[in-house]
Amino acid sequence: MPGQIKAPGERHEKDDRYRLDDRSRYVLGWHNAAKIAALETKAKHLEKSLGELGSRLSRIQTEQTLLKERLTVLSKLGEYADYHELDWQLLAVELAGLHDEKQKLESASDILKQLTKQLNEAIQASRDIEIRLETLKDKRSKIEQKKIDSEALLVQIQALLNDTAGQSGLNYLDF
Repeated sequence: MPGQIKAPGERHEKDDRYRLDDRSRYVLGWHNAAKIAALETKAKHLEKSLGELGSRLSRIQTEQTLLKERLTVLSKLGEYADYHELDWQLLAVELAGLHDEKQKLESASDILKQLTKQLNEAIQASRDIEIRLETLKDKRSKIEQKKIDSEALLVQIQALLNDTAGQSGLNYLDF
């Protein structure tokens, strides 16, 4: 009987490691078909277990990869000594404030651009007026010079006419 060993004499030993009805443990006799079938069944069972272990191993490796990634992320948290370095909400509020300030500066910049443009236009108009003033001063100086020259010529002509009238007895200034 399987599971029991008899030795000559008084010694009996019981082996409980295997089931008594396990045909794969039977010693081969005249017919071994039952043992072969038992071994084939056991092989199929082992293949199925091997497949399940393979898929379980795959799941465990995937989980291990995810855990390694989390560990990497968590280890990076050690780089921050203060909670305020991680407080993104405060930074988001500050960023929004800076964005608003930028928009105000840009709108003020538009006003500044308009004022600068008006200033440049006024400066150019002032230069144009100064140039025109200089031109008019030149014309006035030339006209004054012509007036002075004309008055001097008039005096000469009157003197010449008086000389001529004195000789002929006519006075041209009486006209």
